[in-house]
Amino acid sequence: MSYDIFCYKSKIGVPDVEEAQIVIEREDERENMVQGAKLSDLKLSIVNALMSYNSNLEVFGISDGEVDDDFKSIEIEHTEVEFNLQIFIHDDMVSFNLPYHLNSKKAESIFHFINEYIKIIGKTAGYFVFDPQLGLAYDPTQAQHNGLNKYLAVRKNMTCSLSSPNLFQSKKKPWWKIW
Repeated sequence: MSYDIFCYKSKIGVPDVEEAQIVIEREDERENMVQGAKLSDLKLSIVNALMSYNSNLEVFGISDGEVDDDFKSIEIEHTEVEFNLQIFIHDDMVSFNLPYHLNSKKAESIFHFINEYIKIIGKTAGYFVFDPQLGLAYDPTQAQHNGLNKYLAVRKNMTCSLSSPNLFQSKKKPWWKIW
């Protein structure tokens, strides 16, 4: 389970939750998209902008400066093992996936980077941001992402649930009850 954030290309020109959900749920269409030179250039410009901001990013799905045709998306990860943020650049959106196991200090640090990354993507590609956990779509050049508190609240609830002593224990029934 992860905290997911999406940057998407709007057709209507304003941040809209319903439009964002449609773009994100078009997974089967995304798989069959034919990559054009314009889309590859946009993906590369997003990668280059992110790499200019943070040289500690490692990119998968690009070879010799070209988008590799074998990959449907470009994946970016931080070289620091404990960072645990995955970024996927598709033809019409960018997704961020952050697992719910980070302590609050580490999560705060990563959310700082996420805020910077989505601003860069907004400026570079004109994408808007959609956070399904908050049910919010917005323009990253006009507002800042505030998902840290939600992340920490969900993480706390998950930690409490997983540490519950009754979570994995089966209820004992008398030997004679079969249903």
